[in-house]
Order: sequence, then C-alpha cells, then structure tokens
Amino acid sequence: MIVADFRMTLDEFITAFDEGTIKFYAADPTTGVWDTESAYTGEQPAGYWFDEAGKVCAYPGVVCANFKPDSDEVSKSCVKLCCMPETPVGKQYNCSFGFIDTTDATKFFRFVVTCNITE
Repeated sequence: MIVADFRMTLDEFITAFDEGTIKFYAADPTTGVWDTESAYTGEQPAGYWFDEAGKVCAYPGVVCANFKPDSDEVSKSCVKLCCMPETPVGKQYNCSFGFIDTTDATKFFRFVVTCNITE
C-alpha cells in the first residue's frame, strides 16, 4: 500500500510521518469521511480511542488504534489495536483509521476494522 498509494518506501513513509507530511487520522467507519479535527486520544505519537459507534472519544473507549513508527528499525513499525479489559466479550465494534499525504490528499489509505471481542 505504501509503495502503491504514496509512491515511497517504508523508510520514506516513516520519515514523512516524523516530519508531518503524512498524518494518521480516524475516519467514520460507515461513511469513510476523515476526522481531521479530533486530537489524538490514544498512545503517542499517534493514536485514537473509539466509542461503540466508532467515533473518536477520550480514554477509555472500547477500541484503540495506535500508530507505532520505529525510525530506527522501520520494519517494526505497525498499527497496534487494543481494547479495554472490561470490554464485553462477544461484542463487535467497527473503527476506521488511516494515513493521508498532506501535500496531496489523493494519496491515502484507510482501514475499516471490525473488532470481535473474544476474551
């Protein structure tokens, strides 16, 4: 996705994120509309907590997505998903997030994730 959508290597992508050219944003899981206004509510440097409707909320939400760039070892960079321990087992939640090139908004990729809480 990074090579195809952004026309850059993973190293270049992490550098662009560190420099602020690439941004990590939440999106509405139903409409796909980007939420470029909400502040990060998850772990630093970039993360969001989501409520039951998939909207950005303050800690603690039900599901969290955190982008973990690793400038020293880029192959370890990832998006980490988690939930609160008290999130009810058997529930299903949708959230959406992704990356946008701030110099060219046609370059982006977005994930729509269904989280099934199993334990």
